[in-house]
Amino acid sequence: MPNQSSGFIYMNNTGGYKVFMEDGYIVKRCGRDEYPDFLDAANNAFNYGAENFWFQKRMHNCTPYPDLATDLQINRHVIAIDRASGAVMGGVGAYPLDVAASEDMPGGRKFTIPSVGIGQVSCLKEYRGRGVMTSALTKILRESAENGAAIAYLGGDRYRYGRFGFDYGGGALYLDFRYERLKKAAAGYSGNAAAGAPDGTPSIGDLEVDIRKAGETDSDYLDNLYKLLPSCVQRSREYWKMQLNYSMFAWNIGRAERPGGATCSVGAEDVSGGGGDKAGTEGDSGGCGAAGAGFYTDGNGAASGVARAFGNNYPPGCAFMAYKIDDAGRIAEIYGDPDVALTMLLRHMESHALDKATVSLPYTPVSGGVFYKKLISASSRFTAATCGMNLIAILNPERLYGILEPVIKCTGMCPGSDEEKLALLRALLGSPGHPGTIYPIVSAGGKTAVNQGIYVRPLVFWVSDSDNV
Repeated sequence: MPNQSSGFIYMNNTGGYKVFMEDGYIVKRCGRDEYPDFLDAANNAFNYGAENFWFQKRMHNCTPYPDLATDLQINRHVIAIDRASGAVMGGVGAYPLDVAASEDMPGGRKFTIPSVGIGQVSCLKEYRGRGVMTSALTKILRESAENGAAIAYLGGDRYRYGRFGFDYGGGALYLDFRYERLKKAAAGYSGNAAAGAPDGTPSIGDLEVDIRKAGETDSDYLDNLYKLLPSCVQRSREYWKMQLNYSMFAWNIGRAERPGGATCSVGAEDVSGGGGDKAGTEGDSGGCGAAGAGFYTDGNGAASGVARAFGNNYPPGCAFMAYKIDDAGRIAEIYGDPDVALTMLLRHMESHALDKATVSLPYTPVSGGVFYKKLISASSRFTAATCGMNLIAILNPERLYGILEPVIKCTGMCPGSDEEKLALLRALLGSPGHPGTIYPIVSAGGKTAVNQGIYVRPLVFWVSDSDNV
């Protein structure tokens, strides 16, 4: 097993981690009879109060009400049970949400990484200090690796979770928009939106966009736009249904006629079959892979591929956005035709009387294209940081290395030892503070090979706030 100082714990199929039971409790998969008690324990451990049903209401994608939860959803949790009283002491959940990460370059390949999100790590106060969190988290990470997950991610404190192999990873771009500034942003396809619109160019506020709240029947439309993002979670139709009924976020869709008569005509193309069931493959077009050209039409109804028509990976006249219902200025997702998207954002700020709104996007210094250029130009401030799920642990280095091997650019020697591969994978999943580097290769004699190594540019890896677990 690699040294834990590298920031990762090597989980393999042979187990190797025992469940701690010497302190008077057992750790097991949650059953239906135990699930209500686990929900109560989680709500009380986070001081929400069991009577307020916070996790059931606010994290319905992970912890639905018992009468709505399937056996599979319940079994995704590991709990600790006190041997003497039979009480649920705490637990943790692992939710299979595969992530598509891409090379940070125009037209970069996407790679579907089998992943689990870790959440609801909890222990009641009266049981703390007995290793409950350590036992439950160790068991669920080990079993996730055995079930095929290459990585795990969570939102939490690096100091607390570092001993379980978690370290900073992935990245988000946060754009702050001011209402008065956005009203003056220029429309058009130049990508040079300025403080005021050039003569003859309409402002964003002048565009006519049909905007409405999305419902279940819009899942195909949403998915075909969402999966054009440089990185995102794979979402099945069932997952979209759950998201659209999820109380914390709401989705809007927008359509407009664009110059030259191009109209939005997104159809029922293949919606991702993800949700953790697909194996990771290079260039996987399912889930968050590149959407197939041809489901947009020009004014005459002829097929019009996105790249051919605009030189960028977005459709004419189509956009979507998601925002947090109790914090309307927090835009969790937005993508599509940049002028339509900015118009939607402007109208959203007007309808909610917002002076400021913050948009989150996958962090990509290179491959964002016109969409990123126009949104950044219309914004008042931007920040590059980790996303909400800010920590990543590598559970199965061999599988992950096999998935990402096509992007590893070797000059001279390639990594040979487990430690070298692990360090390289860490760099590929690095955060915005981790620049591209030359990773040195150590020879068999223990000396660093001169002018030999691997150039590393971190992949675009991002999890939307709406997918937080």
